[in-house]
Formats: sequence, structure tokens, C-alpha cells
Amino acid sequence: MGRDLAHPFWVPNYSSPKDGIAGLQDKAAALGANGLINVDCYGDKGLFSFGSESFVCYGKAIRVP
Repeated sequence: MGRDLAHPFWVPNYSSPKDGIAGLQDKAAALGANGLINVDCYGDKGLFSFGSESFVCYGKAIRVP
């Protein structure tokens, strides 16, 4: 998959915090991690959602033996 150089920064947004955390878990698993820490979601009313309410979630993926 190629990178779009016109838009190098993209933040995924979700319809709910639950969907956001599930998205983080999927991405973490794809990277070989088996856990998440420092997870938080916040409502976004415009900056990344382009006018519709959505949620942005972030956290750190970790691998615990």
C-alpha cells in the first residue's frame, strides 16, 4: 500500500469509544502486541471528523511475555 504524500498525517476516528478501543486492539495485534496501556478516547467535533461527531482514541501497544 502506497503512502499519500499530499496527506502524510491521518488520525483514524470512530463512532464510539468502544469501537475505537476495538480498533486499537486490532492494530496492536497486527503489530504483534498483546496488550494496550495508557488508552484514552475523546470526542472530536470537527478537527479530525470534518463536522460530524466522532471519537479519536490513542494508547501504547505492548507485548507482555
